[in-house]
Amino acid sequence: MQKLKLKLEQIWITHGHVDHAAGNADLAEHLQLPIIGPNSGDQFWILGLPQAAAGYGFPPARTFTPTRWLNDADTVTLGNYTLQVRH
Repeated sequence: MQKLKLKLEQIWITHGHVDHAAGNADLAEHLQLPIIGPNSGDQFWILGLPQAAAGYGFPPARTFTPTRWLNDADTVTLGNYTLQVRH
């Protein structure tokens, strides 16, 4: 990050599967970043992260509550691009 002179501002999550969300609680806490997404329908996946991580042999994972849940037709902005969420 520092070498490329990038500044992270948010963590975006497309869905709550363990291979996409297991480290997000720790990363958000360490970097003091908001978590954006996924859809609230994935809350059960997020709540099951500790068990899923253990079951697949991943490092321990913590649950989290996103700063902002994403719904169909919401938008997120990256630089000059605005993306529409599709659920």
